Amino acid sequence: MPHPRISIQPVWLHTGWGGQTGHGDGETRLVPTRVVALARERVVCVSAGVEHSLVLVQRGAVFIFGCDGDGRLGHGDHVDRSTPKWVEGLAKERVVAVAAGGYHSMAAMADAEGGGQ
Repeated sequence: MPHPRISIQPVWLHTGWGGQTGHGDGETRLVPTRVVALARERVVCVSAGVEHSLVLVQRGAVFIFGCDGDGRLGHGDHVDRSTPKWVEGLAKERVVAVAAGGYHSMAAMADAEGGGQ
């Protein structure tokens, strides 16, 4: 029997302070609410830090949003984002997982050559 296809769509709750919910309005969400900016993407992984969130989509692109204190969003400009923005610095990488720490972000890349270095 074939396995059902599962589609993960990010929904964000809690407060929108700093934009970490990705809705662009800073409003508190008391019920699950889809992130419209990611509606056309097939989400495979999400992770949330204290004031920021990361989303990895099937095509390997990473989107990140929220407070950019200490450069945690990875855009190189220290600008808070209230809607998901693609991390251009990872464009040439094959990202397979993302993780948000309290105040930092990480991405794991597949090694095309298999050497792990």
